[in-house]
Amino acid sequence: MSIQRIQITTAAATGSAGSATGEGTTTCPIQGVIYSIHLAFSGSPPVGTTTTILGITAPYTPILAVTGATDAWHHVLHQAVSSADGSDITNQGTLVSIFDSVKVALSTTNEDAVVCATLLYEHVR
Repeated sequence: MSIQRIQITTAAATGSAGSATGEGTTTCPIQGVIYSIHLAFSGSPPVGTTTTILGITAPYTPILAVTGATDAWHHVLHQAVSSADGSDITNQGTLVSIFDSVKVALSTTNEDAVVCATLLYEHVR
């Protein structure tokens, strides 16, 4: 097991207050399983700020979507679903696997808001 750490910082958001956007992307693909993500905000992001983290290649791998601008750790699991009928399995999650570059995007935020996302993931060969 090889736990890796990578940080992705968005460019300062541009646009009107409450509707500004900004993004940042890894320079190299991540190959592994994502366990946790810490979000650290700077500038003046409002409470309604949305941070979305996903792979950049279609079909996009969703990783995390958070509304709010509070610095915090997020432990990432996707909702587990039944292989029989596709319905959600109550209180069950699955780990998030990725082999792609990762984008962090801010939306519905204020101009100059920035987020730094620190991803902890297990590198898989």
